[in-house]
Amino acid sequence: MKKIILKTLTPLWTGGVNGRCDRLHETGIIGSLRWWCEVVVRGLGGGACDPTSQDRCPAGEDTGKEERFCSVCALFGATGLKRAFRIDFGDELINSNFGEQLKIKVSGNRGWYLGRGLFLDDAWAQGKLLVERVPPAITEEGVLQIMALILKLAGKWGGIGARTQQGYGIGRVYMNGFAFDPGKALSALLDLGEKGRQDICLPGNLPRLDEFFFGKARFKVSGDTRKLFSGSSIFSFVDPPEELEFYLGRGVLPLAPAVRYCLRERIRNEIRFNNCPNAPARWRLLGVLKGVYHEKDYGKMKWHCGECNRWWEQRPKAKDHRGCNGQVSETCTCCKKNGKGRKMERFKSLIHVSHAYQVSGEEYELRMWGWIPEELPGSVQRFTVLKCLKEWLGVEGNGKNQGGTIWSRIGLERVRMEWRERREGESGEKFLRSLLDEEGEAR
Repeated sequence: MKKIILKTLTPLWTGGVNGRCDRLHETGIIGSLRWWCEVVVRGLGGGACDPTSQDRCPAGEDTGKEERFCSVCALFGATGLKRAFRIDFGDELINSNFGEQLKIKVSGNRGWYLGRGLFLDDAWAQGKLLVERVPPAITEEGVLQIMALILKLAGKWGGIGARTQQGYGIGRVYMNGFAFDPGKALSALLDLGEKGRQDICLPGNLPRLDEFFFGKARFKVSGDTRKLFSGSSIFSFVDPPEELEFYLGRGVLPLAPAVRYCLRERIRNEIRFNNCPNAPARWRLLGVLKGVYHEKDYGKMKWHCGECNRWWEQRPKAKDHRGCNGQVSETCTCCKKNGKGRKMERFKSLIHVSHAYQVSGEEYELRMWGWIPEELPGSVQRFTVLKCLKEWLGVEGNGKNQGGTIWSRIGLERVRMEWRERREGESGEKFLRSLLDEEGEAR
């Protein structure tokens, strides 16, 4: 048994009753750790199944038991195979005010509703990690080394739990008193892959570490931090005040909605197809609940009446189209042509944005990370997206692009960026080692 130490830097979201986070649910943490493990295995050139697909483990009955499971399922379990470990934080980490919400509007948009996540006030939570089954290909220490690798990567550069795209899940997490060795962890992963399922190809539509980027923004806020959310700021509505105080009083600036709004704005204006906004590329990068786009020029489809020239997101009801006898039809907002569009539903954001959390005194840090595939709809290349992100965030060009950096749009000054992406010719293993070993400095 090993002790897991956890400290929240932004609220943690692990799911719960009626879509609210009533307490720390270990399953929410384990699910995110599995996702990180899949990302690492694929980034190293190994095969990790998609547990939501028809090709998930176990494989066919005509193979041996070990060969029916990929290396990730060998650790995290699947149908017919128990998880190799158990994480237990007990029943005492309760979120007593889980029904509270913070509503944020940015530049008059429809708004974000941030449910009250779990925040450990000035305390380090202690949990247990128990190895209950050792896969035949590795030892118990191998299991622990792999878990330590995943915890360090997620704790240093990403997040744990759910809703990390929306600011939740940043924390310090590690195994207390355990000597982590990256070489041993990588060797254990390799052994698992060699003994496990071999029929998984590397699909281009699943996240892999060698196609990730990671960024950290450091900045100072002097005086009253409330000024960022009032007056002439980009925030047009933040309510209720006592919920904002919940964040500010714990050293958290809930900036994720504003950063995501500015990202979406920049993508709409600068990542385009035939000089028009590329809706599916934008939705792929930042997520969409339900959207329809034109197959030919990738413009967003809306309902339009040519007679009164009004537009609707959904087919209008009779009361919404009074005083006009014109016909409504799905129309591309770019080329203004009618036709049946292609639907995109329930796509999660590929880009994750944290809230800003206090590092020391007046200094804060905000994380951004994500998977950018080689190509997005409309022939948008990964290189183009990364180049734009670095310009918008001030990593390259000192923000002297059109409109300055995203940070200046929000009202932040002298932001120093630390940036990581795999260099040309660099192996996935070397990139992973750099994330685990190098401290780096903001610049």
